[in-house]
Amino acid sequence: MLNLQIRIGQQGFTNIRDTQHVDSYEKMKNDDLVVVNLEDCVEPQPYIGRVCKIEDGQVTVHWFQGRYNKAWVAIYTGVGRNRTPMIQTIPVESILLFGFKLTGKKHLYHATAERIKRIYENL
Repeated sequence: MLNLQIRIGQQGFTNIRDTQHVDSYEKMKNDDLVVVNLEDCVEPQPYIGRVCKIEDGQVTVHWFQGRYNKAWVAIYTGVGRNRTPMIQTIPVESILLFGFKLTGKKHLYHATAERIKRIYENL
C-alpha cells in the first residue's frame, strides 16, 4: 500500500493526515470514505461514498453528493419514514483512494481534492 501524507491546516497550524492510494485493500474498514472509479459515468466529478460493508471482494458504499468546492452530504431516497440510504455494492478494485476525511463543514480538504483530481486525470 502506498501511504501518502497530505498537509492540512489554516492560520499557521499544520496537521499531517495519511491517506492511502490503493495498492492493497487490507486496511480499508467500515466507515472509511472512498473515492470510486465508475467507468459508466462520464461526469468530471469525484464519486465518493462511505464504506458500509466489505465482503468477498465487494464493497457496499453509501453514496455522497457534492463537488470539489462544495459540501458533501449522504444521499437518501424517499421522504419521511420511507427515506433510505442510497447504497450500492461495487467491486473492491474500483476503489481509487480511501482513508481521508472531510472538514467540519463537510468539504474536501484542498490537498485531498487536488490528489483526487490527479488520480482521475491519470485513469
